[in-house]
Amino acid sequence: MFASAFNQLMIMVLLMAVGFAAARLKILDQTAQLRLSDIILKIALPASILAAGRMDRQPEHLRMILQISLIAVVYFLVVFPLTWWLGAWLHPRQKGGQLLFAFCVTFANVAFMGFPVVRSVEGDDAIFFASLFMMVFNLAIFILAPLLMSQGERIQLRTILLQPGIISIAGMLLLFMFQIKLPAPLQSSLSILGDLCTPLSMLVVGAQLSQAPLKLMFTRPRLYLISAVRLLAVPILLIFVLQLLPVSPYIARITVLINAMPIASLVAILMERYTGSSEESSLAVAQSMLFALPALVPVINLLQQFFPQ
Repeated sequence: MFASAFNQLMIMVLLMAVGFAAARLKILDQTAQLRLSDIILKIALPASILAAGRMDRQPEHLRMILQISLIAVVYFLVVFPLTWWLGAWLHPRQKGGQLLFAFCVTFANVAFMGFPVVRSVEGDDAIFFASLFMMVFNLAIFILAPLLMSQGERIQLRTILLQPGIISIAGMLLLFMFQIKLPAPLQSSLSILGDLCTPLSMLVVGAQLSQAPLKLMFTRPRLYLISAVRLLAVPILLIFVLQLLPVSPYIARITVLINAMPIASLVAILMERYTGSSEESSLAVAQSMLFALPALVPVINLLQQFFPQ
């Protein structure tokens, strides 16, 4: 597992380097990055999720679906209140410090980086189970953000449920539960589109890093704390908690891997939308992306010890 994961991490580092260079050479400007992000989130990722619906149903799958769904719900019910309290304790006099800490630590970059890593380490079928975690993730972040960032804005549940990712998860579950087999050309087309997720995501991440103000990113101490908790403390604690529970090792590995990712870029977007300021959150996102792959090495090493393949 470790050797395979390390090889995949090196591939991702190289792809990120290409994205970094392309942005510096003005090949991949901000407009192009936005377009690529739309392609990933609205085409490639939904296609990858739908393609995972082809999985043959086995007796243990229902148990695994219930496990990861329950883990996701408990994760957000426990981690967000805990980090909200911890953020208030760590930053009692800094306006927005509690908000920044809680959202940055709780919400990992599941779509852009989690899916490619999980797919590389655990195979295509892992996308099915990772998608269920992402469904709970979307519901949690789009409910908490307007409630806490804008002091009680009305939640648009219809908007949440009509996202391409949520719609594709619903389609994936229908295909899986009723064992509907799509025509071969359509299934192959979905798989090919889904294969775009990893290279395009890494190009965008690399391009985003090229725009980060490195001096500011490395001179704000609390950003290091946020990165350390998000990239190391959260996944390592998950490993120790999950090994105490009757959870499938496969589900445990998927859960830890998607929660060992950097801060969700959506956090910075939501901070800008609801608070009018995203500098600190953008710096936190960029720093966590920079440290994500090195931090993943000890996490995968621990996973191999506690939940071997």
